[in-house]
Amino acid sequence: MKISDILMILFTAAIAGSTIWYTIYAKRQWRAVLDSNQINREALISVQRSFVAFPPEISIVRAIDEKTRRTKSWLFYLPVENSGTTPTRDMRMHVNFDARPGELPEDFAYPDLGSSKNIPIFVAPKSKIFSSPLEISQEVVEKVQQKSLRLYFYGWTTYNDVFEKSRMHRTEFCYEVAGLQVNGDRVLTFITFWHQHNCADEECNKQK
Repeated sequence: MKISDILMILFTAAIAGSTIWYTIYAKRQWRAVLDSNQINREALISVQRSFVAFPPEISIVRAIDEKTRRTKSWLFYLPVENSGTTPTRDMRMHVNFDARPGELPEDFAYPDLGSSKNIPIFVAPKSKIFSSPLEISQEVVEKVQQKSLRLYFYGWTTYNDVFEKSRMHRTEFCYEVAGLQVNGDRVLTFITFWHQHNCADEECNKQK
């Protein structure tokens, strides 16, 4: 074999090796770019996505019997707050209350009571709305004051955010009205979070 042929073979092998190395390098660079874009997207979503919670700041209104002009019940409105910088999409929620002599049992199912219709709602960024009223009789409120009954509020919400291909979010809550005092038309409450059914997204799956 001529020296020129040997040199040509070596040159061709070098070119082929260089091409393979460049291809591998280019794929690694492309993968790094994709990973970086994914990290940047996740960081953007985590900072700007909507995040819905149920702060324990109940608004309470007295309901008067038109005939007797006496208090017949109290309307409890539960706040729902979006602390994110983008609005919610396709949001649904359900809130409930439970009044009983003792604690909620460990196997309590947190059932949805009342209407089964979950009407779509919208919460703008950095804003708060209130749930439909939960009506509780004057008799129950008095028993909660006397501590012969314990009063719990609980519920959930599901919603999407504005980012494409993002998964649906879920928030669950449960808190107890540990203290309740009526002063005229004002009702003062002391609220404590229950040790179950308070979670968001993946945490809710862990509690099942």
